[in-house]
Amino acid sequence: MSNTTLTGTIVSVLLLGMPSAFAQAALTLEDPSGPQIEVTCDNASPDIYIHMLESTSDFATPVRLLFQGTKVDANYRARLEVDADELEYWQYDENKAVFEPSFPIAFLDALAEADRVILDVFVAEDRPVPGIFNITAEDRNFFSSCSEANSERVHTELKALGLGPYAPTEESIATEKAERAAGGRIYYYANYMGLLPELLESDLLPSYEESKSAPANTTSEALKPVSGQITYFKSTKPEQMARLEEKVIYYGFESLDQWAQTGDVITVAMIHMQYDQQKPGFVQEILAHTEEEKAQMSQGKLDYVQFMQGFHPSELDWFYENVDEYFRLTE
Repeated sequence: MSNTTLTGTIVSVLLLGMPSAFAQAALTLEDPSGPQIEVTCDNASPDIYIHMLESTSDFATPVRLLFQGTKVDANYRARLEVDADELEYWQYDENKAVFEPSFPIAFLDALAEADRVILDVFVAEDRPVPGIFNITAEDRNFFSSCSEANSERVHTELKALGLGPYAPTEESIATEKAERAAGGRIYYYANYMGLLPELLESDLLPSYEESKSAPANTTSEALKPVSGQITYFKSTKPEQMARLEEKVIYYGFESLDQWAQTGDVITVAMIHMQYDQQKPGFVQEILAHTEEEKAQMSQGKLDYVQFMQGFHPSELDWFYENVDEYFRLTE
């Protein structure tokens, strides 16, 4: 490599549309003998070109370079997983007559840490064109800001596209699926509540006196306060239940059974929410029960705990928001 003494010169361009951290949109490290390293960071998307004043017929050109500064070259090599004495291969753009680093972001980050970069570009076999570029603190600030802005831009784009660290994982897919399922259930909760006043004012719902008078004997029965009654009335009042089914299907339910099962969930959940109003923290205590604690519970208590723990947080929020309205309608 040539032992010529060279001086670095900065060529600045006014910043257009860039974050205020930048003092300019482009910076050129210039070797008095001709070679230049040009970094343009317009719109936070860096372009790095090396001008060597000599062209080559090789699309991929061998390059040997060394970054001088504490551990900077070692850090650069660690990102590339190549040794310091190994050649890199830079792309040559015949239209622009420039070379482009094979690892531009790693190259940019190294510029942001180095005091000097020394390179030999083999435009012809055994005839390297040398370049030595001194890097000032002002230069390093520019390169660092450019790298940071580019990183923000890349992550913003990756997030928008759902790629890289934002790409769907099994966990995120499961979370999204659970959220969609909860949203579907809340749709039916809202339909149930919306239809309830009309049903209570009509002759479609049998009166309380007509319902089964015997209390629920098991937790399973207690968790079905609506569907249990509908099953009973299907045998005692089939015509009335048929008209009720027509009504609930008209309001978006798939069947009378689905409407009744939705009623089961809302009724039991709202009772828990009412208890929570009287004893703040009641629901959270239920939700906090561990698997070890549940293993020690009676079946009856376990059924209620599992019932409440089966809700998505968005469902619990919906119950909290509508508990007063539910009891206003039903009392």
